[in-house]
Amino acid sequence: MFMNGGDAVSAAGTGLTASGGTASVNFAVQADMETPSSAVLSIPPSVLIHHPCIPKAWGMFTVTAGTPVLTVGYGISSTIGDGGAGLFTINWTTNFSSANYGVVVTCDRTAVPGGTSANTVPASRAVGSIQIQLYSEASNFLNSGFDSPQFTVVAWGDQ
Repeated sequence: MFMNGGDAVSAAGTGLTASGGTASVNFAVQADMETPSSAVLSIPPSVLIHHPCIPKAWGMFTVTAGTPVLTVGYGISSTIGDGGAGLFTINWTTNFSSANYGVVVTCDRTAVPGGTSANTVPASRAVGSIQIQLYSEASNFLNSGFDSPQFTVVAWGDQ
């Protein structure tokens, strides 16, 4: 960018402007992130979370003696509902704008023959939480919940 004798100068396509020796940067706001179309706005960290491709919540959980614990995460409450073997309710710290959001659940393979698999229980999806059910492949998914020693949850959507 350059100044032209103190006149206002804009570096086309950059979101930068200058006038009277003062430079400024044009920053994106939440609406710019929710419908991303600009290639020239700068993105402050506090606004980045509103982009549709950014996970809104994620967490890694451990289960010991049937008790789930949030080991590390973002956007997930440390209060986890435990509805029985492999049945957990994950609570978001910020509600989604609707129950139309995406969730991926993964389990670590364990000593159980055939490993484990994770399924979400869509009937319990709400703006503030989701209930997940973990099943063991060894039980042929016959409604036999399984407390995997470790599982991960990631969620995307509008909040």
